[in-house]
Amino acid sequence: MTTEDEQPKGIQLTPLDDAYRENPYKILRHIQEHSPAYYDEVFGRYIVSRHDDVQSILRNRDYWVDGRKANPGTFPQKLMDLTEEPMMISMDNPDHKRLRGLVTRAFTQKAAEAMRGRVRQIAEELLDSIQESEFEFVTRFAAPFAISVIANMMGFSRKEDQAHFNDWSDIFMNAIFSVGASEEQRALGKEVQGKLRDLFMHEIEAKRLQPGEGLIADMVGAQEGDERLSDGEIVRMCELVLIAGNVTTRDTLGNGLKALLKHPAQMQKLRANPKLMPNAVEEMLRYDCPVQASGRIPSEDTVVSGCPISKGEFIYTSLAAANHDPRTYPDVDKFDIEREDVHHHAFGGGSHFCLGAILARVELQEAFAALLARYRTIAFSDQGYQYDRVPNFRGLAQFWIKVET
Repeated sequence: MTTEDEQPKGIQLTPLDDAYRENPYKILRHIQEHSPAYYDEVFGRYIVSRHDDVQSILRNRDYWVDGRKANPGTFPQKLMDLTEEPMMISMDNPDHKRLRGLVTRAFTQKAAEAMRGRVRQIAEELLDSIQESEFEFVTRFAAPFAISVIANMMGFSRKEDQAHFNDWSDIFMNAIFSVGASEEQRALGKEVQGKLRDLFMHEIEAKRLQPGEGLIADMVGAQEGDERLSDGEIVRMCELVLIAGNVTTRDTLGNGLKALLKHPAQMQKLRANPKLMPNAVEEMLRYDCPVQASGRIPSEDTVVSGCPISKGEFIYTSLAAANHDPRTYPDVDKFDIEREDVHHHAFGGGSHFCLGAILARVELQEAFAALLARYRTIAFSDQGYQYDRVPNFRGLAQFWIKVET
């Protein structure tokens, strides 16, 4: 029996660790079996890994997400910049409810479906620009596709604006999410954040003069009773959408394509029956989710899987582990695009369920449909693939493929 003291902690549960980066699910399964809830004193957090525990915590409205409410010495207090006003994902009610209510209109099923044609067009235009039979998938397709969709959704039509977004969002994300970020990286992140804010403020002012379409225009005009969004709130929402909407879609495209190539029978099944695409996308999200965890802070003392956790401590709910819990999913490690129960926690849960989940599903469905329609065969290249090293995210930094039309 493995004791709690022998369980992985700190960097060992991030892609900065070689073993975890290559196969986190093997490590997380061991945790589930032996210590489903335990304390990681290195980062000041409790690790929770079983599906039902994760689901219960995410759905509990009495838990906080604002790191400023966490106890001294906990993960948010030690490793996060809590000097700025939080993004919406780190807000508690009533602020979270007010802000979410004002921006929800841009993220409805109707709004996402209205973008479906443009999403498919972006995918096909990118594929038109790729003439090689062997290319690096992330930089040539996944990243520019994800950023183009988000830029269009926000209302940025100028290519010169879109050109900055991918690099800037990566720099910003590495600075604020990476526990291993150097002072130089954090300084560069602040510099890039300033450039993004200048760009967003310019667009906010432009939309006031000539509203137009897109998320920024919607937020500028958003009103509920006497409530409006401040410029600062709009900027923070733009930062969140840029990072969350760009990186997660890009990573799921790489993770999902890799899963299909590792399971050619599933790829053939999808080619033969395109109606399986929505289910296939859900299985991709369950099987290898881009966001690996979500944090919560109990507002009172609690117990999780026999582990007592005090008010104000930080709970790291492992979404990746929950999605691979054999207690919940039959043949849990099997990639099956016809899986009957494809519910998962890739988009978090509860009142903080990902606001952009509907659009993300449309993006993934149309991107994979375009890829399969364009290429008769897709295969691994001898140049291989390499995972990124950003903690709490799982995605490929490089992924070389070979194709035939």
